[in-house]
Amino acid sequence: MLSGIGPRKYLEKFNIPVIVNNPEVGQNLRDHLNLPLYFHLHAPVSITTAKARSISEIWKFAWHGKGFLANSGVEAVARIPVPGNSTSSKLYFMLFNVGSINEGLFSTIANFKNVTFLSAFPSSNNISKEGFVILASCTHPSSKGKLELVSENPWIPPAIDPNYLSKREDIKCLTKGRNFFIYLVLFRRN
Repeated sequence: MLSGIGPRKYLEKFNIPVIVNNPEVGQNLRDHLNLPLYFHLHAPVSITTAKARSISEIWKFAWHGKGFLANSGVEAVARIPVPGNSTSSKLYFMLFNVGSINEGLFSTIANFKNVTFLSAFPSSNNISKEGFVILASCTHPSSKGKLELVSENPWIPPAIDPNYLSKREDIKCLTKGRNFFIYLVLFRRN
């Protein structure tokens, strides 16, 4: 919009010369809402902040380029069909072998406000916690958000309204993803 292409009312409001009046600019934002599912483990098998910060892990990485610090923590990425669900092809999952949940990182990835994040992950300050995280997402969200200018200054970010879960189809998709993994983890033990 700063280039002069966008809705006339916003461009004129910020004294930006109108090159092309296009009211649709900024009105079709589609963002993927990630639903983090955390599973606690009792066995010491995951990457934790305490392990990653250990002298031995720092040494492995600094001298050999190996160890936990050389790993993204992402163990698997999948699109998994869920039987009986018309939105199954939209489900997308990422498995993180990370037990300790870093508030800054995960609240940003999941687009959580800090208060919401802390209520969902009350043990996030435990750097030795073992577990794993599955991020469930829908690849083609139906909900549409928007962005609008708040200033003519290019250094000031626009106002962004992702309008998450405004379409029932998106709610159903994430609910199916959550239910699928809860079932898989809790009830499919052999």
